[in-house]
Amino acid sequence: MKKHVKKLLAGLLLTAAILFFVPAAADQAEAQSVKTEVYGGGWKWDFSDGARYDGYFARVINKKSGAMLKNGWHQVDGYWFYFEKDGYIFDEYHDGNYVGIPEAGGYYEDYEPMTYKWKKAGGNWRYQSTSGEYLTDTWARIDGKVYHFDENGNLYKAGWRNTPNYGWIYVNKDGSAKTGWYQEGNKWYFFNYYSGLMWIGGVDTSPIGKAGKSYYFFGEDYALMTGTGWVNLFESFWAYLNKNGTCRTGWIKNGGKWYYLDPNYAGEMTRSWIYEDSPEDSMYTFFDGYYIDANGVCRDGGYGWHKDAKGWWFGKGKFYIRNMYGYIDGVECKFDKNGYVIYTTDLKTRKLTYYQDVEY
Repeated sequence: MKKHVKKLLAGLLLTAAILFFVPAAADQAEAQSVKTEVYGGGWKWDFSDGARYDGYFARVINKKSGAMLKNGWHQVDGYWFYFEKDGYIFDEYHDGNYVGIPEAGGYYEDYEPMTYKWKKAGGNWRYQSTSGEYLTDTWARIDGKVYHFDENGNLYKAGWRNTPNYGWIYVNKDGSAKTGWYQEGNKWYFFNYYSGLMWIGGVDTSPIGKAGKSYYFFGEDYALMTGTGWVNLFESFWAYLNKNGTCRTGWIKNGGKWYYLDPNYAGEMTRSWIYEDSPEDSMYTFFDGYYIDANGVCRDGGYGWHKDAKGWWFGKGKFYIRNMYGYIDGVECKFDKNGYVIYTTDLKTRKLTYYQDVEY
């Protein structure tokens, strides 16, 4: 399991001042302009799948009817966004323009409007702005496809490519990176839908917008692992495989002991993290009211949330979490020295909630 997340996102600031491009007049005529519920318009930002680590994306949904903005350009609170056919918007480029999105629980990115075009020089393709800048040593979604660029800004050519900062990709003949499942010989590989990167360990292979449906495990050679039983990829990363290579999630009994395989981390075995040299960074883990020890074994139960005049605390009897973190039913919590919760971060929705007027 990765060490618990410490990144905190500020509240969604829909009033942030951002200068965006305006699409062509023909597109404006078909586009719909709405206001979110923050301004009383009945629409809201939806980040229900925002916990996925393949990129940031969101939807705008009508609170009453459930209708979604989709299929092209729409204006939300005065800012223009490009919506896919399934209603999602991404941190990407469309029609030569950069389309920033608000992160879940975060903010609008402050990007200046630029017009980008494909430029070919010396047999290499680049994606270049009107100011002469081009994408270098990065990857980007452009008009619905993923492209990777080297340190000189050149598009990677077809075939297997090991990018210095991102890892392995497979480039199609048209220059776009392959996404989804790919078979070569008798081995199966998976390339992230959003970035085109090949991952190892427990991976959520669900299509975008359906996070948490299909977890598979990939070994050190990046190929799908099959068989039944425990697998250990890193020192502290344990998962339990089904015969077809999918990772088990939820509670599992093995060898007379109970373990919890966390769907927030692709089926990774949960455990508590105790650091004697820095106890304030330690984290106790609980699921369904049961304590999970440092070895991942389920211990006693009956733990729960309690509230008194000073705030919320978690524990039972004389025990309560204090001056450290707690990972409770998929929600990371920070507790003060008196045991009262300061903030919580829901790893499924990435929603940050403060319970005290203190920032950490």
